[in-house]
Amino acid sequence: MRHTNLKLLDLTMDGNDFFNNPKLFGPKCVINALGVEFDPEAFLSQTSFDPEVILWFGKMGMPEQVKIDVAEKVEAEAAKLIDARYLVLLVSDSVVHSTQHEQAIRFLRHHRKEIIRLAEFPNVEQVNLRCMPAEGEPIEQHPEELLNLAYECGLTFLM
Repeated sequence: MRHTNLKLLDLTMDGNDFFNNPKLFGPKCVINALGVEFDPEAFLSQTSFDPEVILWFGKMGMPEQVKIDVAEKVEAEAAKLIDARYLVLLVSDSVVHSTQHEQAIRFLRHHRKEIIRLAEFPNVEQVNLRCMPAEGEPIEQHPEELLNLAYECGLTFLM
């Protein structure tokens, strides 16, 4: 399925950096695929993911001074990811951790083959699952079923 008219998330940062941008990583559950030479457009030209789950894709595009500041604070291998290309998929827009877990299990079951294809796509270096509840909501341990499904799909967990 070719996605040519995707409605992508507005990434106006409002002073937040990419990793703390609530429009991408606020209270919700997402899959984040990244790689320096990853071509998300090539993946999306062949994907079966519904356009509604595709939040954002492209190069991170941090301002040059931010890249320099970050590169000075992290190892060289990690610093190269500053210029990585990303694909962010919405798994759950719930702000409740237990609901995110339930919806993530359904999402991984339903899209297992496509997530594995993403994890094995050329130049993808990491594929992460991040479930983050709203402030004040209890943080729950990931259920064993979710851990197993994520492992089978080639995902790692981010906090």
